Amino acid sequence: MNSDGGAVKLSVYFDSGDKLKVIVVNTGGNQFRAFADECTHGGNELNYDHERRRLRCSSLGRSEFDLEGNVLKGPAKESLRTYPVDKEAGFLVVTLS
Repeated sequence: MNSDGGAVKLSVYFDSGDKLKVIVVNTGGNQFRAFADECTHGGNELNYDHERRRLRCSSLGRSEFDLEGNVLKGPAKESLRTYPVDKEAGFLVVTLS
C-alpha cells in the first residue's frame, strides 16, 4: 500500500450482519482513494490498473471506472460508490457513510 499503484481489499462487518467490501488504492504521490469493491453492473469485485489509472470489473463484461468512480466503459451504467480517505498519525482512515 505504501508504493504507488498498491491496493488493498477490506471486508467490513456491521452489527446488523451486513457486509461491505471496499478497495483502497494508492493512486500515486501519497494519494489514496476508496471505493465500494463491487461493479455496479453485476456486483463483481474490482481490480485496480495503476498504469491506466482505472478500476476494472473482474467479470467478462469488463466495465471500467475512473478514479472518481465514473463509468468509462460499460456495460455498467452507474458510478461506483466512493468513500473519503484521510491520513491520521500514519494511518489511513476510510469514512463509510
